[in-house]
Amino acid sequence: MDYNSKNEVDYEEQQLQIILMKEIQRQSLLAERELKKQQDQEYLDAQNIDAKMAEPQFKKISLEEMRKIRLKRFGSTE
Repeated sequence: MDYNSKNEVDYEEQQLQIILMKEIQRQSLLAERELKKQQDQEYLDAQNIDAKMAEPQFKKISLEEMRKIRLKRFGSTE
């Protein structure tokens, strides 16, 4: 192999390495984005669960039940 052939091979190898490194970086970036997207979704899901648990749970009562409660509490003046 003469000097020019060796330089061409070295250049081709160098170019292949650059292409491979760029592809590895691209795949790494895609994986990081996918992980961040997944983590964001998990965070939102957990936040929604927490919000539902924090909401006060009141029992709706009828007007008649409310009247009875008030009469008991404040005494009947009838």
